[in-house]
Amino acid sequence: MSSTWVLSETHGFRVLQRTLGNKEQESPVIKEEEESDEGCVLLETKKEHSERVSVPTGPPKLMKVKQKRPSIRMQRKEEEKKEKEPAMLIWETDLTPLIHQFYTSTSTIPAINQMFDLFESPLGKGCFGEVWGGVCKLTGRKFAIKKSTKYTPVDSKNFLKEARMFQRIPRSPYIIKYFKSWVDADQVFIQTELCHINLSDYSKNGPTEEIEVWWVLKDLLRGLEHLHRANLLHNDIKPENCLLSTGGFWKLADFGCCSVSSEPITAGDEGDGRYIAPEVLATMTPTKASDVFSLGLTVLEITTYLYMVANGAERQAILNGQIPNRFFKSVSAELRGLLGLMKHLDPGARPNCAECLDHPTVKSIRYRFKFSGSVRTMVNNVSDANDSTGEMKRKLFDGNNNDLKKRMM
Repeated sequence: MSSTWVLSETHGFRVLQRTLGNKEQESPVIKEEEESDEGCVLLETKKEHSERVSVPTGPPKLMKVKQKRPSIRMQRKEEEKKEKEPAMLIWETDLTPLIHQFYTSTSTIPAINQMFDLFESPLGKGCFGEVWGGVCKLTGRKFAIKKSTKYTPVDSKNFLKEARMFQRIPRSPYIIKYFKSWVDADQVFIQTELCHINLSDYSKNGPTEEIEVWWVLKDLLRGLEHLHRANLLHNDIKPENCLLSTGGFWKLADFGCCSVSSEPITAGDEGDGRYIAPEVLATMTPTKASDVFSLGLTVLEITTYLYMVANGAERQAILNGQIPNRFFKSVSAELRGLLGLMKHLDPGARPNCAECLDHPTVKSIRYRFKFSGSVRTMVNNVSDANDSTGEMKRKLFDGNNNDLKKRMM
């Protein structure tokens, strides 16, 4: 058994050995509470909230600020100017002309349409812009292309930030794979691998089964640990930014808020308020511990199907662990305890990624899921697989999926 964790008879789950004897960093007690009609904070599942207010359960929509429309004459001048500007590849320190077999800089057709056959509709939309899927005309491979909103020369540095941050992150199976990025007509385009589904959509129909939760947690911990080893912080971990790849890996994505470790951030770069650590709001200085907090709330959401809020009494109840038992049906004390530690109000009491990965239950997880269209199949505990399970595994992973096949062995 790992010396990092010890079983607490008081709590009934494993706690960090380094925090024993420190009252301020003691593990939060699992509160045995049930909601009553009076004096309680109303915590809801996503379904309950949707039925009560009759709105979608996705992230809150942002209001668009109306801007003064430029004159037609000015628009024509801008269009003429843009036609003369070729698309430029984005590098860490400079920009260079985009060179591609299917791209012609003198054409009025956007570079993305010259290089890709795009899907009929975007994969997702947000305040940042849109994400499109497309087939590369040169290779025939499918990719995802994030298309930003338009920017001005004043804020161009911030719009190039995500593309340049991608180039600083070492490759990992648990980080979405980056290919290239470019600027075209005052918009930034980031080309990445095309993934199967995000964690928000994956868990939209109800609480996720615990064995799947451990699988998701383990993969995302590996991705976050990889990022932290590069001295980088994600700063915006949430279900929408966790993607399941076609190879069966859960990956971290969307590095628009990514920063160098312990560097202060400015307002607007702190990520989604529903998952942000309270100390970041107070100091505007994120840390590795604040990333662990956000991951803890993300996994707590898919475990309990809780409707997450950014402020108010409901948010405080979640932070304080005052979540009624009805949200934890069929959830083990180990999972509930680990998530409680990850969202501990004291950053120093939270386990880091390496400590989480050293948790005995996390280390023992050997479950994988394989998608074939809309069909999902689970492979159980392959380290102890019997002949029938081994045969099922071979059937699932034979073919072109050699990376996932190696991972299962």
